[in-house]
Amino acid sequence: MNLIDTPGVNDPIVSRGLATREFLSKCDTVFLLSSSGQFMGQEDAEFLVNTLPANGVTNIILLGSKFDSVLLDEAKKYNGDIRRAIKEITDKLEKHANKTLSNIISQNPNKPIMAKLKNREIKFVSGIAYNIAKKGRNKLDETEAHILKRLEDTYKMTFDNDLLFKLARVDYIRENDLAKIKADKKLILADKLNDLATGQTGEFNKNLEAVKKGLSEKLKELDRADIQKLEKRAKTMETAMNAVDSDVKQIFIELGQRLFNNI
Repeated sequence: MNLIDTPGVNDPIVSRGLATREFLSKCDTVFLLSSSGQFMGQEDAEFLVNTLPANGVTNIILLGSKFDSVLLDEAKKYNGDIRRAIKEITDKLEKHANKTLSNIISQNPNKPIMAKLKNREIKFVSGIAYNIAKKGRNKLDETEAHILKRLEDTYKMTFDNDLLFKLARVDYIRENDLAKIKADKKLILADKLNDLATGQTGEFNKNLEAVKKGLSEKLKELDRADIQKLEKRAKTMETAMNAVDSDVKQIFIELGQRLFNNI
């Protein structure tokens, strides 16, 4: 098994985002990270529903990253109760994500594959919490020390390693999700072949419908248009193009004359 970290699909450098989208279509399993602060926006959801299944990728694990940031941003609502904060924020973000996905899935004709994406379990993770727990309090950089202090001041409690690891959930994902992917490798590969065939059929039908709709609109436009008006428009365009052609030729003649005079 190869585990590969890619740039985001919405990377500010457009070429990196495009390369990621192309590469992900070749993968068998995708861990899709979406920042918990702006979790599963329309663009993330459409990529998950429309792009990956069309390429046979339906073994998708959703992760809400930077969960520590949301715990800090919404702390006042929970009066320092960390357990309540984790549960209620998790529930709220999960409902939002599945509602966004369901809305897009309901508009998508590729139903057999779409059913696999409904009611996804979502895991919320914190990379910085994991780093803090792994390093220990005496070896933190400035950012890590600042985040730890804010968490402890906000919730008025000590964030020991046990709590930090639970908040991070990195070990949980390694021991559960990665282990399951290894165990189910043959089944995942077999499913991908079936899903790829279904996905490409759905994509072909969708493109075919778009072409048919475009042709239908053009035919309606022709039916509504007056033939004489169309001929007049074509004549006007031809005259304009001839005028441009003449202007361009004149520019080259003048340029050639200037060059000749300077020799």
